[in-house]
Formats: sequence, C-alpha cells, structure tokens
Amino acid sequence: MKGLKITKSAFVFFIFFVQFSFSQLSPFTLIVTKTDESCTGNGSLSFNVQNTTLGATIVYSIYLLPNVTTPIATTSNTTFTGLQSGNYTVIATQTLGNLSNTAQQSIQINDTRVLLTYQVSSLQTSCAIGTIVATVLAGNPVTYEITSGPVIRPPQTSNLFAGLGPGTYNIRVNDACGEGVVQTYTLSFTNPPNLTLGNFIKTCALNTCNTISGTFLVTADLNTSIRYPLTIQTTTFPSSGGAPIIQSQTLSSGSSNSQLVSLIVPFFHAQNYTFNIQVTDACGNIYSNNAIPIFGQLSANSQQLYANCITGIEVLLCDFLPPYTSSFISAPAGFNPTLFNSNHPGPFNSSVLVYSSNSINYLPVGNYTIQIVDACGRTVQTQVSIVAVLPGFEVVPVPDSCAGEAIVRIPNGGPLVTSVIMTSGPSLQCFF
Repeated sequence: MKGLKITKSAFVFFIFFVQFSFSQLSPFTLIVTKTDESCTGNGSLSFNVQNTTLGATIVYSIYLLPNVTTPIATTSNTTFTGLQSGNYTVIATQTLGNLSNTAQQSIQINDTRVLLTYQVSSLQTSCAIGTIVATVLAGNPVTYEITSGPVIRPPQTSNLFAGLGPGTYNIRVNDACGEGVVQTYTLSFTNPPNLTLGNFIKTCALNTCNTISGTFLVTADLNTSIRYPLTIQTTTFPSSGGAPIIQSQTLSSGSSNSQLVSLIVPFFHAQNYTFNIQVTDACGNIYSNNAIPIFGQLSANSQQLYANCITGIEVLLCDFLPPYTSSFISAPAGFNPTLFNSNHPGPFNSSVLVYSSNSINYLPVGNYTIQIVDACGRTVQTQVSIVAVLPGFEVVPVPDSCAGEAIVRIPNGGPLVTSVIMTSGPSLQCFF
C-alpha cells in the first residue's frame, strides 16, 4: 500500500481554509421588548438573542435617542430597568476572541403615568378651627398627610384633616407609585356675622298654664356654617309693666346649615305682650329678633265637615293646656255626642276634636254650642250649624244659540246624584 502524499501547496490551502472558517462569527438576531413607564422611571427593556455563535459573549449598549454616540448604559444582563419614556436603540455585540459582530433594534417606551394633581381648600367649623380638604383631580391617591405645620398628621386614607387651627401647612398626597406631591396651604379664619333668625312660631298647645313653647329657625349664609355653641337668650316684657323675665339656654351642636331652635317663654293669658330673642354664636357675633308680639287666649273654632256623604263637626283648639273636656251646651233634640265620638266628654289631648256621622248614626241638622274646659280651668265656647248638604247644579249657556239654550250640569258639588226628576219646564228639553 502506497502512502498518501500531500504536496506543500495543498497543505497551505488547507490551513488557510480552516483559519478563514473560524475568523467569521455567525449572524444573530436581537429581540427587544419593553415595559412602559407607568410610574416615574419604572420603564424597562428586556433582551433576547438568537443564533449566536457557541462560546461567544453578548454585551448590550443602550442609547437614548437622539444620542447615538454615548450609551446611557452597557450591560450583559438581559433586562435593564429604571428607564424613563423615550426612544431607545439597543446594540448587542457578540464577541469571541478577537472577533465580534453586532445586531440592533430601536424601541419606544411610552409614558403611561397619570400624574397626581389636587386642590386644597378648607371649611371653617368654628371660630378658630377648620378642616383642610385635599380634592384629587387626577391620579391614584393612596394616602394623605401633613408633613409640617402647627400640627403634623401621619399618612391616612381620608382626604380630610379636621380640627386644625390657623397656620401654614404642607399637605402631601401619595399615589400608588409611592410618589408624593406637596402643596403649601395657609389656614386662616374670619368670623363675620353669617346667621339669620327666622320668625318665632308658637304651638297651639301650652307648655304649662303660664308658659308657651315655640320654635324659630337659625340659618347660615351660603357656603358658611353655624358656629356652635349658640347661646340663646329671651327677654319677656309683661304687659303689666313688671320686671323683664330673662331666660337663657345653650345649644352645643346641631346642623351646620340650618337649625330649628325650641323655646319655652312665659305666657300671659288674654294679654298682649312682647319678647326678644338674642343669639350669640361661638365667635361672639350677636343676632337679635326684637319686639316679637304675643297674644294668646284659649280659642275654639268649629266647622261642618262633609266627605263621601258623611257629615261631621270639627273643632280646632289653640292656646290650651291638655287634657281638656268637651260638652254640648245646646244641640238638636235627640243628639247623643257619644254616638259620634266614643271618647266624649274626654279627656282629649289633640288640638283637633271631631264628632262624625257613621253608617248607623247621622248628625242631626241644627245648631250646636260646644264648650271646652282645658287643664288650667279656662273655658271657651264655639257654635256651629249643621245643614243638609244637597247636590248643586250649574247652568251653562250654549254659545251662539239664538234660542237661548243652556246646559244644566248636575251635580256641581255636594253628594252624588242617584236620580233627576224634572217637575216643570218648557215643552222641549234635552238631557246629557
């Protein structure tokens, strides 16, 4: 067997071919993905390479456009974080020994942040105490805090800071990204008069034989509030000219916009007299309603009731002290009051007293005199006449009628009509 003979020129070609093969790195692919910036500086890029040469190392250079000469970072990690929104180019360099090649990709990180914005306002709740309100206009608030000022408040979920005195405060609102926005707010107070006193409305029932109760409304001006406590003082001037009677009470709390105030003042039966109301708010502002006239005397007013063919007597009482009793001084023959009010003669407490017909008993037609005696022993009488209620009718002329025609509508009030009988009239009539 003959040995293989390799010429010198063939050996040199073989060595050149091997060196040429190893002097070339395989082309590779770079794939870059991103996470947009939802919080400040939290954007990121992730790198993936494919078809790299075995044993080669990869380094990523990150450029923030338009600067393509100096990278903002160079890393061998496959993820890079802490990026802001912008346009980026990533160049991946594959290196093996003295050989290298590159692949690149451009990508945009979007700004998807919702920046936190808010307004600061305040509500005065008393003369020198108020509430600071942080109203968020955009963003995702998580906590609110006061970082400096006369009072420090730690982070809280409510946007209200109550019970604050005057001064300058730094309000910080923190969002879901952990970022905070600080605003400076100066809380100050002015305390001009801001209340209106309504009319005094007395009740019909007395409180005692010598006192009467009633109410009046305290209303705050628009966009203001009632500053409690309120001190209410009444001064009553007896008609006899005696010494004024002064009474005071304190209203510690109530509605912020309008508050009904109850009073009990002296009562002088069947006498004209006056009293004053003075209200002082927590800031020392004084509001007055003076020379309020009062006249009260036990009274009873009666009237006939009629509904659904049922007749009744209604008595309206005022300036009385319950309980009271009722009696009939005069009435039609055969009238028995217990048939029309089983509680007769009382005692009664309501300011409305009713004697009503029913399916069995009907109030007799005629005149009634009713006497009321209240718990103070005061007496009053009232009269009422019960009359038969008949159907009414209405005559309506027919327009443009030369013959003077008219339409008669029956009924026109009163009980329902079950039949109509024509007793006399012209020879021609039309019924509808």
